[in-house]
Amino acid sequence: MKKPFSDKPFTAIRLMVFFLFGLPWPVPADTLYLRAGEQAEGVLKAMEPETVAFEEPGGVKIHNKEDVARIQMQQSRRFDDITDAAMISDPDLRQCIAEQPSESDYPADGSATLLHRRVFDLTTPGLVRETTRTITKILRQRGENAASTTIRYFEDADKPEIDFALTVTPDGRVLHLNDTAIKDESVYARFPDYRRLSRLRFVCKEPAPGSILDVQYTVERTRNTPLEPFYSEEPFRYDSPLLRKEVVVITPSGTEIAHGLSAACAGKIDYSEISENGHVRRVWRLKQPESGIMQEPLMPPRNTFIPLLTLGAPASWDGVAQAYRAMLGALPPLSDPLRGKAVELAKHGGAAAIYEHIAKTIRTAPVGQHEFRFQPHSPDETASRGLANELDKNVLYWAMLKAAGFDCAFALVRNRMQGPLDENVPSIRAFHRSAVFLVKNHQFSTTVSDRLPFEAVPGDLQDAPALVFFDKGARRMKIPVAKPSSERDETRFEARLHEDGELDLTIVYLATGNGQPALRAFKDFDEQQLRHRLEAAAARIHPAALLKSYKTSDLSDLSVPPSISLSCRIPGFATTAGGDLMLFNLPAVDYSASDAGRSSREYGLFWFQTSRARVAGSIELPKGFAVYGGPGRIRLKTETVAYSARFSAKANRITFEDTYDIKTLCAPASAYADYKRVQEARAGLARRRVIIEKRP
Repeated sequence: MKKPFSDKPFTAIRLMVFFLFGLPWPVPADTLYLRAGEQAEGVLKAMEPETVAFEEPGGVKIHNKEDVARIQMQQSRRFDDITDAAMISDPDLRQCIAEQPSESDYPADGSATLLHRRVFDLTTPGLVRETTRTITKILRQRGENAASTTIRYFEDADKPEIDFALTVTPDGRVLHLNDTAIKDESVYARFPDYRRLSRLRFVCKEPAPGSILDVQYTVERTRNTPLEPFYSEEPFRYDSPLLRKEVVVITPSGTEIAHGLSAACAGKIDYSEISENGHVRRVWRLKQPESGIMQEPLMPPRNTFIPLLTLGAPASWDGVAQAYRAMLGALPPLSDPLRGKAVELAKHGGAAAIYEHIAKTIRTAPVGQHEFRFQPHSPDETASRGLANELDKNVLYWAMLKAAGFDCAFALVRNRMQGPLDENVPSIRAFHRSAVFLVKNHQFSTTVSDRLPFEAVPGDLQDAPALVFFDKGARRMKIPVAKPSSERDETRFEARLHEDGELDLTIVYLATGNGQPALRAFKDFDEQQLRHRLEAAAARIHPAALLKSYKTSDLSDLSVPPSISLSCRIPGFATTAGGDLMLFNLPAVDYSASDAGRSSREYGLFWFQTSRARVAGSIELPKGFAVYGGPGRIRLKTETVAYSARFSAKANRITFEDTYDIKTLCAPASAYADYKRVQEARAGLARRRVIIEKRP
């Protein structure tokens, strides 16, 4: 366990006390562990050469030292002396208790945030003292997870401290955090080269319905370089109801603070500013309570629609870009062997060969640059390790492209899941992703995945703002959105129906763009695992499907679109009615309108990428049978989505083809009616049965 409180009198260093010290330790709520397996909470009163005196709720007990495994000391915290709600004098907690909502006030929510206050003290140069206080009411059992708190910090630059964590029970008892409930751990311990982010986790006692939880913690964060500046995005709406929220920034007089409010803040946030004792106290306060966020299908990222305050150190975009360009320019040059490798790859396969080499030979560590550092490792170090995060892989990619003579630029990217970029707060910490821009092709790419081809950009990076660092200057750009025709998922089938209702089916799955990773994932399975998963895929086509054989393309070759072919037979595929009629649903046509089940919606629509899904195939009918009825034709076109389907019959063969396009990345809630209409039409078509009859 790490020791984040090592400069305090009762610290995590003293969590384990072995009985060599022989000193009284009057700290409340210590924990005594006996070798027999029992444990008790209380206060360590004294240690003698052979015995331990430990005060428990029933009085002081004397234990032989040989019976005691260890004693865990409790850190002293604010409000430790309060044991009953009547003793509470803190005005914030008293107000929250007095004005607490009832369960009936929020019938759809598990908890409600009564107060959330964030204070950023920037009065010490290079240091951010960040204090967070949250008072929460548990309304129902499903809201008990609000008792869990996580404090994230960099172990080499930050110092967290839990100020207090109280539970005020419905019967008026005040319970305090026990240090045994605290867990301090590295988030990415399995990636030693990226081990920096840690977290303190703890749970308040007895978070039952009706309880009020009051938690405050402080983190001192060192933020003294242009590559690691002060930056924070503060939401003013949560999943659960939010009754009060304040964000306070304290700076020396004459010091500015970069800040920006999202469009959703209009009319909802009050601002005040007070100068006293050589400091300026800026306060942003929620005017009225905000309801919880109701989850909907195709939910947009919340930062796109909630009130959001962005804070940062004073800076300009030119200054931010200049500092980062200087850091990139100071990276060690490629070694001669690595430079030679880049030239060789480019000679035989161009930029795509360099891309594929890095994507496939260097595994991706899932550690964001905001979770480690914005300064990358050297390209040679990344190449030699064989494991790197996206930032390091893309810096290597950029360096090798330049060594091979390509005109390219490195880019930091704010992915769409983060919400819009606030132009008023210039900071590299606004960007959680990275990419490389090929100037001649006007193309962005990222080596983050060995399942995505060179020409495809991950969906969450499309239409995303990028800060692009050219040899001479930098520019903010938008990553282009791919057309649906380049983001295809295609299913083709050929089938033969027998008179007993059994179907012989061959079905082929193909994909381009962001549809490829789902198919390429099968490359990671051994033969037994692959067959098992493809048998499951056949069962999804029809529960009675029996896989006969399968074939895949080279799923590791990023230059060739992936394909997987299944051959199966399906006993009882068609339902027979007497000897003259047969009924069945088209294979591979299984659509649902479950994401459009509501009559209306509150939020807009959001998709990971544009796309085109196409199904095409034919079925040979038994001799003497002809089509009596089928799905027919559909043609629907809206600004957001489009769908067309065509069913036809000729002689003893039926053919079907449909195409479904998602034409945009997002749409307003007003577009939902059109989307719902198209989805219901698709689902209705999938339910329509083909009816064939035997004719003389």
